[in-house]
Amino acid sequence: MSTAEVELAKGQLDALIDRIAEGDKKVTPKDIMQANAEVQYAEARAVAQERAEQARRQNERQAKVDAVKNNLLSLDQNKIDSLASEVRQAVEAYISAVAEWDQQTSVASAELQELGDVPDADAFHRAGYRGGVRIGDLIRMQQRPQTVLSGIIRDVYRARYPRHQFSLDSPKD
Repeated sequence: MSTAEVELAKGQLDALIDRIAEGDKKVTPKDIMQANAEVQYAEARAVAQERAEQARRQNERQAKVDAVKNNLLSLDQNKIDSLASEVRQAVEAYISAVAEWDQQTSVASAELQELGDVPDADAFHRAGYRGGVRIGDLIRMQQRPQTVLSGIIRDVYRARYPRHQFSLDSPKD
């Protein structure tokens, strides 16, 4: 029942009261009791309808919450942890390879310096930068793993989250 039905029932009760006020003797106590009962019945149905609507809305909300929860339950933390472990292992392998590379570059540089003046070959080092070795057209520079790794992370992160700020120094997860 709607408020319109409640108003209609109240209007019928008011009409009976107006008829009594005008002196109509045909209106009986039974008519008044029946009109009051109709008003109460209309009000009770309106309350019941509102409660049913609230229950329906609550059920819809709960269904949405359950859907969100199920979606969250489908996320696989083990997969994330496994991928993080794989990344760590790959970074460790990369750093080890770079350390070996840099060690061999340093050894080659030291050997060239011991040889003294060798035509078309030299070892060099730039202050605050990285060293290297050149023999003819072959040039081997010491690697910069931190720069490479931060560049990879930065590029991948920015591609995925273009509007987020990114810093390796102060991550804001």
